[in-house]
Amino acid sequence: YMEFNADRAQVAFMLAREALNQGQSADMHQYLDNAISIGPNEVEIWRQAAIMRSEGGDQARAEADLLKALELEPDNPTLHWTLALFYNETGRPQNAIEQFQITLQLDPDYPRAAYNLVVVLAQQGDINTAQRYLEAALRRDPRNQDLQQLRAWLSRQ
Repeated sequence: YMEFNADRAQVAFMLAREALNQGQSADMHQYLDNAISIGPNEVEIWRQAAIMRSEGGDQARAEADLLKALELEPDNPTLHWTLALFYNETGRPQNAIEQFQITLQLDPDYPRAAYNLVVVLAQQGDINTAQRYLEAALRRDPRNQDLQQLRAWLSRQ
């Protein structure tokens, strides 16, 4: 059993990024698989691999990586938030809404989750629910400029 080596994983990610930038998808996946084998129980490795696979166009493997990370840490709000963003970007807004809601249940102060949730709800035409989440977020953080701007935007929807 070898101890987790963050430096080796980072090197694998750098090589994967380089391969992605050069359009070498097979190499990118190989380097990401290598990073995962270095730290199979490190959720951040799974999360970063998912983000890169998604950028490279392999949505199925990206989703599988995120779900694997969630198996390891089901109560990790960052993983739920990342999965929500992924679902929204891949045209599954209802799944995104559900994951943003889970993120906020796990961490009501999660920085971007309320903002993202309000936007997706509004885009889906659910203005009332969007306003409820926005008002709750503003009660928690009344000086948040992004949320105040979102309130103005929402009032125009």
